[in-house]
Formats: sequence, C-alpha cells, structure tokens
Amino acid sequence: MSQTTVYTIADLESLEIQKNFREFVRHAHDIRPSQRDRHWREMVISVGTQYLDDLVARKEFSKESFNEVEMLASWPVLREDLFFVAKRDRFTQRYLTQCLSQKESKLCLSQLKQFWNNLPGEVETASQLIQLFSDYAPAQELSSLILMVSKNPQARFYCGRETFAANLLNLMMNSLPIDFNEAQAQKVIQDSASKECWDQWSPWAKAQLFKAPALLADRYYRLLQSKSVMSLEEQDLYLSYYFLQGPKPGDGLNRAWNRVQELAEQFERRQNVVKGLMQLDPLPGKLFAMRPIEKLKPMFKHFQKSIPEYLDRYVENCLNYMDGTKTYPNGNPTVECQDLFQYSDALNWPEPPIRQKYSAIKK
Repeated sequence: MSQTTVYTIADLESLEIQKNFREFVRHAHDIRPSQRDRHWREMVISVGTQYLDDLVARKEFSKESFNEVEMLASWPVLREDLFFVAKRDRFTQRYLTQCLSQKESKLCLSQLKQFWNNLPGEVETASQLIQLFSDYAPAQELSSLILMVSKNPQARFYCGRETFAANLLNLMMNSLPIDFNEAQAQKVIQDSASKECWDQWSPWAKAQLFKAPALLADRYYRLLQSKSVMSLEEQDLYLSYYFLQGPKPGDGLNRAWNRVQELAEQFERRQNVVKGLMQLDPLPGKLFAMRPIEKLKPMFKHFQKSIPEYLDRYVENCLNYMDGTKTYPNGNPTVECQDLFQYSDALNWPEPPIRQKYSAIKK
C-alpha cells in the first residue's frame, strides 16, 4: 500500500495477525472516529501492549521508539488501560537507563519529564525513576515525581528509603529560605509529605543530624522541631553533639550552648547524653581541632564544666587505642585526640598524669 492509502479494519486485522505492530499503530487512526467500535478498541489495546513487550524483548530502546510509545500514551483508549500503562512504565525505565548510560543526562531528563507530563506512571515507577536519576538531577527537577510518591496513599512504603528520603529532604530544604521560621517549615512539610510519609521519613531525617555538616544539620533540626517530633532525650543528644562539632557562631551554637549549660544540672539527662555520644563512631570531637586557641578555650571550658564525663571517656578511648589496650574495628575512634593534647597545657586539662601517659605512649 502507498503512503496515501487509507487502511481499513481488515487491513488492521491482518497487521495484528502478522504482528506488524509498528505499521498497525501508524495506521490505527485511519479508521474514522464513528467506526472505532469495541472491536477496534480491543485491537488497539492488544497491539499496543504487544508492541511494548516486543520493544523490550528486542531491546529496541531508540529515540524513535520512545517517541512512538509516547505518541501511543496520548491515545485515550490506551491511557485508560492499566496493562498498557504498566508496560509503558517498564519500557521507559529500560529506555532511560540506557539513555543515561550513554551520558546524555540532559536529554534523558527532558524525556523523563515528557514521559511524566504526558501520562504519570505508577507510584513504584516514580520511586524507581527517582532512584535512577538521583545522581543526575537535583531534587527540584524531580519534584513532580517526588511529590507524587510523598503524597500517595502508599507513601509509607517509600518515604523511609535512603534515596527517596534524601531527595525529599533536599526538595524541602530548597523550598525554604536560609533563615526560615516555624510557620514556613510547617507549610513546606504540609505541601511536601502526607502524614504517612512524614511518619516514615522523620526517623531517617533524625539520623542525618549526625551525618551532615553542622550548618546543614542545624537546618534539619529546625525542620524536625517545627513538627515537635524529637523527644527531650533526642534533643539533648543532638545539641551536645552539635556543640562538639565546633559550629560557627549563630543561633545554632546559641541553642547548643544553652542546652549544654542546662545539662550541667541534670545528672540523669547528662548520663543519657554521654551514653548516646559514646555509641557514635568516631566519637565527636571536631571542637578540639578548633583554631586558634582563643576560639577553642571558652567553648572547651563550657563543655568541660557541663559534661565532663564525656571528655574523660574520650581521652580514655584515645589512650586505649594508642597503646593497643582495646581493639577498634573501624580504626581510631578519637580522630581529634592529638589536637586536644596539643593544647592541653593551655586548657589545663587533662590532669598531668594523663598528659604524661599520652606523651609516653606517643614516643
């Protein structure tokens, strides 16, 4: 048949039998709208799903194939078929995986958006695509997929997963000004996550407080605090840890300073903090490497006065590591110990016998 020939139902039936899927889909709309009966619709659905299976089986993940599949996804009869949608999702994931492997991330991201804008996929597909693109695109570029998952009734199955949780955190953080207030944080949370998502996400976010740089960690803390999800014990531990990170002056340091001071009069809470800090590896102590001594001294003295038990345990582990008294599978647990002893005279701590022991072991 020539390019100008109009195909009939009989022609389409022959193409279906021959499994000539590409020619079928290119001529399915030759049939006049008034003649697109149930038989036509069933053929289109059957051929459309078989065509997708065939593309995947033959690993035909070309740009031409992608465009044809997206053309099919614009047809109402196929958009409403769950099997077609699921198979389109599978094809597109394979196509985009190959696209990224060819180092065409800008094109791939553009096609991802085209795919999602034409016809959003299932929540599982969104989750997998977020993971696929997490190393290639910032969270803002994936916002429609992220929000589809985080606001979905099935969000509880995804919001605690590492890659998705990290993207959701980045999306929320980038939606807030640097000095955001509680009301702004609450609005972003409401706009970004369902309660089911938040319940699974917030425990993951709490763990990031002990992994992120101090400035970022303080922002995470304020976000969590806007929903009052951190217990008093969790706040005590984090703010003590934050102080030991040697943060720059600001509201974060003020919060930590005041909390550390408060713990000086709260023996049981202080012991819980020491216990929590000792479970971290390596033990927090970036404060001890702060320079110059004029900056270190007031902060060190404040912590020493309030939570001296931790400093004793820190030095004990330092000496145990140095003389081999105890085995540490992950290596030195007191990374800043040498910095601390370097200024021991200026700090007048620890006691002279401990300083002498350190010097003897170091020799």
